[in-house]
Amino acid sequence: MIKDKSLLIRFITWLIIIFGYPMLLQHFFPSNLVYNFFSFNSFLAAIIIVFIVYNKDILVKKFERYQKEELFLIIAVVSMLIFAWLKHFLGAESYSLVHLIIVVQAMVVISSAIYLFGLDLFKKTHISLLYSLAAVYLYFIFTKIMWNKWEFFSGKVGYLVYKLLDLFYENVTYVPNTDFSLTLNNFGVIIGEPCSGIESLTLFFVLFCLMVVLDKDKLNFKKAGIVFIVGIIGIYILNLLRIVLIMVVGLTNPQMALGAFHSQAGWVLFSVFVLGLYALTQRWMIKKPLKRKIVKKRSSKKSKITNKKKISARKTRVKKKK
Repeated sequence: MIKDKSLLIRFITWLIIIFGYPMLLQHFFPSNLVYNFFSFNSFLAAIIIVFIVYNKDILVKKFERYQKEELFLIIAVVSMLIFAWLKHFLGAESYSLVHLIIVVQAMVVISSAIYLFGLDLFKKTHISLLYSLAAVYLYFIFTKIMWNKWEFFSGKVGYLVYKLLDLFYENVTYVPNTDFSLTLNNFGVIIGEPCSGIESLTLFFVLFCLMVVLDKDKLNFKKAGIVFIVGIIGIYILNLLRIVLIMVVGLTNPQMALGAFHSQAGWVLFSVFVLGLYALTQRWMIKKPLKRKIVKKRSSKKSKITNKKKISARKTRVKKKK
């Protein structure tokens, strides 16, 4: 339970600013800049979730009423205007410009957060916030580098999906040219950039790196390395499975396969896999001495709760007797 209800209102306002404002601009003034990856907003959302989970003990507590910092409101508004001008109205495109836009976007995130939540909360969480923003920037860098090799990844994905489908279906064809077209009976798709699996791989890579940095004092790095390898292989297999399912669904419902299923299946499978992997391996990756401390804390908390229940039960009995 969040003790400070106004914190929830300010958090929703902050989400509208950092997600709603760019989406509104993109709707009315489309931009063709190269960093508009398909999963960019999904990755930002994932980073925010990681940030909240890591700082949950701070966020659920009621902190001192913040003092409004009007300067940061001015910085946020000016940064939003500069962001809109650079991305949607400048009319130029260059690699250095994209870097500048990301920096300005980070200024919007930080300055609006300081104005809405105050310096007190910012001081308590600023290290994890900076790590999170660095992760967003790394995601852009890694995805941009790997994006140039999309034909290699799409070719491998198309070939493996072809081999998997060929095990169960007869009429399967794969043309490994620049389009990487895959056909099952009368239903065909092109394995383009979104289907190459690049974004899901870089997304998992950066999220895992962020987890390692934030929990570096707790982790057994050998075990974390094993989980990382399992995760990378699992993400790659999931992308193959997603395309296989698209082909199978397309046999009976092509519109659904290329519509809702194509756009939603990826992030659903990714989220379920990553959350499941984290839930199963989180305690296993922690160093043994820390595990004992965690178990002791949990057992002490449980004993406190049971003691409170016993005390309350006794009180109710005494009242009933009276």
